[in-house]
Amino acid sequence: MTAEPVRLMTMRVTRIRDGRVIEQRPEVRVTARTPLDPFHFASAWPPCQCPRHRENAH
Repeated sequence: MTAEPVRLMTMRVTRIRDGRVIEQRPEVRVTARTPLDPFHFASAWPPCQCPRHRENAH
């Protein structure tokens, strides 16, 4: 018997260019069938390439 998926988070992607919204994607629910360690969320690969995280990566 398999366990029901656990809802971990809900995400929505909004793309912005020059201060204007250019795309809004539908809501996505992130689920898992096994318990996750919080470290798994902090160790995503590939790493985020947004300017804030790119500057702090070094």
